[in-house]
Amino acid sequence: MLRGGTHLAADIRVVKAAVYVIRGQVYDDQGRPANARVNLLPSEALEEAAGQAQARDGAFEFRDVPPGNWRLLAEGEIAGKKLRGAGTALVERHDTENVTVRLAAPFTLAGRVEPAPSEKELAIELYPTVTPPGLASFARTNSDGTLQFATVYPGRYQVNVFGTMTDHYLDSVMIGEQDVLGKDAWFAEGMPPVRIVYKPRAAGLRGTVEKCGSASILLLPESEGLWNFRFIRRDSATARGTSRWAECVREVTMRSRWRGWTTPEWMISVRCAGWRRWERRCSWMQSGRRMLN
Repeated sequence: MLRGGTHLAADIRVVKAAVYVIRGQVYDDQGRPANARVNLLPSEALEEAAGQAQARDGAFEFRDVPPGNWRLLAEGEIAGKKLRGAGTALVERHDTENVTVRLAAPFTLAGRVEPAPSEKELAIELYPTVTPPGLASFARTNSDGTLQFATVYPGRYQVNVFGTMTDHYLDSVMIGEQDVLGKDAWFAEGMPPVRIVYKPRAAGLRGTVEKCGSASILLLPESEGLWNFRFIRRDSATARGTSRWAECVREVTMRSRWRGWTTPEWMISVRCAGWRRWERRCSWMQSGRRMLN
């Protein structure tokens, strides 16, 4: 960081970068060329739009596009219905032609939480993995465990579950016979309902960290696809006395929502004052507790 008044000798050069053109066509849900607003977005889902164009009679064009992977998100209103569609374009050393974006109408999607939550409703999110996060869809459970997403546009989504059930863990998220827990899947009209399945007898973990004044402990599923705030557990331990290397006496207690395998694998990460991070794997016993020293 440079502060005011700092003298800096630097050789700054302006280099001309190659840019190209993306041209394409937007079609409605009947296969006809459609007027639509088209946004050009970088490949990273969280980045903002780099440009916007208006498709007239279906045709659109983006100029001065740097090389790379790009996403196109189109939106138009046909006969009073808001249609959306997405496409991709790879720009490499020449203009990219004939990119096709097909619009589709939204659909409703039913779901169910099993068993029905008895204490409080759960919130379920369909999080888009290709289109911007602002296009996520939400639903809340009814008293009988059913739920309904009112507006879902075809595309790839990951199902996120917010909330817990006492003494239960999240076992699976089923679409037909496919378990999509921690994965994204293609959602389209006519697909089977989403089933969020909980199982009883959620396990816990207790342990101590020796020879440190304080420690931060992370419990992570082995599958990196589940490394998010819904599954990672965090706790801390503090020392018994004033000695920096005294035994941490606070027993770390964590309760999981991990899948109901007989012995799924977990990663435990401990960071203690003056230590580098220490990690180890452990087998998780579903029906009991495992003591770790």
